[in-house]
Amino acid sequence: MAKARNYRREYKQRLKRALAKGLTRAEARGHASKKTSKRRTDALDKALRAMMERAASLTKAARRFHIAPESLRQFLRQHTEAKFEGRRWAIKDRRAVDVLIAVDGRLKTVTVSRKAASAVGEYWNAVGRFLRSNRKSDLAAIQGRSVRDVHAKRHRLEDRPNALRRLDASGELSFLSIYADAQPEAFVP
Repeated sequence: MAKARNYRREYKQRLKRALAKGLTRAEARGHASKKTSKRRTDALDKALRAMMERAASLTKAARRFHIAPESLRQFLRQHTEAKFEGRRWAIKDRRAVDVLIAVDGRLKTVTVSRKAASAVGEYWNAVGRFLRSNRKSDLAAIQGRSVRDVHAKRHRLEDRPNALRRLDASGELSFLSIYADAQPEAFVP
C-alpha cells in the first residue's frame, strides 16, 4: 500500500526551497512575477521567431527556449495566423509593433499594427529621400498623412521641411537612433 502523503509538510518544504532560491512567497505558490512573466513572453517570442526564420518545428523551438509546447501552441493561436503547410509552418505575425514617428517637430514612439508600421516605413523612406536631395517634391507623397495607433489615436506625421531639417541637424534622425529606439534587439552596434 502506498505511503500516506503529508501535504502540509510538502508545502512548507516547497516554500522553503523557493525562498532559498530568492523567490517571493507568491512566486513559490505558483504566481509569476512581472519579471518572470516577461522572461516567459521573451522566450515565447524567440521561439516564434525561430519557427518563422529557421523553419523549426514547434516542439524543437519550444524545447530550445525551455517552454512547454502547449504554451507555444497557445501563443501561436492568440497572436498569429499559423498553418502547417506540407512539412513547414506558415506563420503570419499579427502582433502590434513599436515604431518611431516624427510629430510636431519631435520624435515619438507609438505602438501600431503591422499595416500601419509599413506606412511609417514608407514615410521614413520619403523623409530620407528629401533629406538627401533637398527637393520638396519628395515630401509630396506624405503630405497630410497620419497613422493610427493601437488605441485608435491618430498621429499626424511631420511633413514640414524645416522641422525635418531641424530634427536631422540635431542628430535625432540618424538610422541608428531610429532603429535602436523602436527595436532594441534588431540592431546591436
